[in-house]
Amino acid sequence: MPDVLNGAMANAAYSGYHERSGGIYRLDRHLAFAIKPSLEKDIYWNGHWWRHQANAGGYRGTLLTAADVVFLGDSMIYGHGVETSETVPARFEQLTGLRSANLGQQGTGAIQYMLLLRRHGIALKPRYVFVCWHNTDLQDVTRYYGEDSLSRFVDSPLDDPVAPLARGKFQPHRWDLVQRWSSGVAPALRFAGVWRKARRVLRKQGLKILFAGPLGEVGDDRPYQPDEAILTQPFAPQESVSEEIRLQWQAHTRALLQLKADAERIGARLVLFDLGYPHAMSRTAEKFARDHQILYSDAGRVVLDRALQGEGVYLARDGHWTSDGCSHIAAELAKMIGQIEDRR
Repeated sequence: MPDVLNGAMANAAYSGYHERSGGIYRLDRHLAFAIKPSLEKDIYWNGHWWRHQANAGGYRGTLLTAADVVFLGDSMIYGHGVETSETVPARFEQLTGLRSANLGQQGTGAIQYMLLLRRHGIALKPRYVFVCWHNTDLQDVTRYYGEDSLSRFVDSPLDDPVAPLARGKFQPHRWDLVQRWSSGVAPALRFAGVWRKARRVLRKQGLKILFAGPLGEVGDDRPYQPDEAILTQPFAPQESVSEEIRLQWQAHTRALLQLKADAERIGARLVLFDLGYPHAMSRTAEKFARDHQILYSDAGRVVLDRALQGEGVYLARDGHWTSDGCSHIAAELAKMIGQIEDRR
């Protein structure tokens, strides 16, 4: 029953963000995870329920044969925590009348955005391609892809890119004994181990842990608001002494340049926007766009300002955009496109 558990335990029990039975993903040799086509189910996270609806093409929203606009990004664009009609792409279409394809996918980065544009978006022949830059995009690079695969991709030419292969653990396998074990028996055994450990903690901490979400207590319905420490986090991966972080940056920006090249190849314009914070990351995204003649929107900063003024634009205990937050993002993007169209 949905109300039996809350918090971290409920996230584990009711989330569909996995490839096992009941999940919304399947393993994919390049994407790591791909959304299962023609699937509907209820999903939960941090006290929020929504209906996941994937069309026959394997993306959220209406299946399109042509689109004016393609949206790419992670869970902020997919629409974590909100209904399909409340996502940024849906709100944008409602405001502008422009057919919009939602190719957003939770937990992904720029390499997957590039692959999804090539897999689904180019055939739609859009006039605009929107890309949402999130502050977790760089970590997603090495989470899903190994150094050798990334290096080959970074060194490949824009007119003939090498599609990175996901790490071995994300590669699809035949339905054999190993696969049955890893997707069926092993998770149950792991959960049993987790539950035994949880019971030991519960005896010490009481039941409160069951009902505490990562960003607050269930029942605390105050909208999320990033604090000063989060807003002022440094962001300078291109200057890092870490080889891993520099490779993340190289692969991330290489994917963005590929997105620009692919968009221009079909006569579309690439538009980059970001979460709006940390401030250093947002400034870096804007500078990257300016340096590479990519259109940039400060929509994320506008919504951040609304949050800091007390508006409920981020989900409580979570941080993703609410329905209102998605509407404000869409309105800023629509305003930008309207100005472009008026100058034509």
